[in-house]
Amino acid sequence: MSQNCSIGSQVETNLLSDIVAAIPSYRDNFADDDDLSQPITEEKINEAISQLRDGKAPGADGISAELLKLGEAETIHWLTSMFNSIWSSECIP
Repeated sequence: MSQNCSIGSQVETNLLSDIVAAIPSYRDNFADDDDLSQPITEEKINEAISQLRDGKAPGADGISAELLKLGEAETIHWLTSMFNSIWSSECIP
């Protein structure tokens, strides 16, 4: 558990531990060759962006696939840095 989490009682801690233990591992959704301990690479970000379909409505963030594709190397570098920071800190800005 994250060190930033604070839980008021031992009962709540035990309940939370039971809930977390019951959740399937995220690793079950990935092929064996995907090493999730490695940093996210610019190549993976570029691959993901290239697979986005143009002409679709943007998500809640308002960022369209076309905008991501226009950003090119600078956007890919920034996204890679941000995603790796989120992954290692376990905190979403």
